[in-house]
Amino acid sequence: MNEDSLGETSTIYLNTKNWLKEFEYIKIHENDLNEVLMNYFCVHRMYDVASEFQKETNVKPDMPIETVKLRYLIQDNIMNNKIEEAIEHINNLDERILKKHKDLVFYLKKQKLLKLILNNNINEAIIYSQQELAPYVNEKPSLINEIDDIMMLMAYPDFNSDEAKKLIQKLEKKKSTLKRIDDIILNYYNVDSESTFEYIVKNAFFTQNVLSAKYPCSIPKLKNLKNGYIEYFEHLKKNKKKKKKK
Repeated sequence: MNEDSLGETSTIYLNTKNWLKEFEYIKIHENDLNEVLMNYFCVHRMYDVASEFQKETNVKPDMPIETVKLRYLIQDNIMNNKIEEAIEHINNLDERILKKHKDLVFYLKKQKLLKLILNNNINEAIIYSQQELAPYVNEKPSLINEIDDIMMLMAYPDFNSDEAKKLIQKLEKKKSTLKRIDDIILNYYNVDSESTFEYIVKNAFFTQNVLSAKYPCSIPKLKNLKNGYIEYFEHLKKNKKKKKKK
């Protein structure tokens, strides 16, 4: 490490060879890397990949491998409006989840009601609302506003109108409902909803920004995560540009 000066404008320059040399003293065990990868596969419901990876590496997943599959199926069910199947899978995992979070069942069934209305099955929608959603409203009256909003759709003759589209967008809560369910399941197994790999990457970028902001500093920076591009000697490039202008 070389210091050009010690004033406020001092630039710390990290030699490439010295920087890379430091990595030789860092010991990273293969099993640790495998655990990070397995955690990523599990958190993101990549059942097939996690299953094969477990066979190849013998790394124990953060939760039963079948739970990863169930979470994937729950995701598929919710996104494709197969609400009853999603509820069944959640109950197969643990019936206490939906018993403890009854409003989740309401929001899941609300998505089915929305689908019925959008398909112009109005009579079926009214019956479904009375039979499936009314009991939850009786138990928690504040949910009536959720029903009123969705019933407003019936007043629109054309669901493709701008106002109708805005209301539909407001009512569509598949992703937020799915995330909440998935977070509850992950928490059940004491697994963070953010994978270890994602945390490491965020921390790396945060550290780079802190170092650069604290004082003028030329350090190798990870610029592109997809291709692994690392930028070296940022201050040298700037100096060259200044000399050319002169």
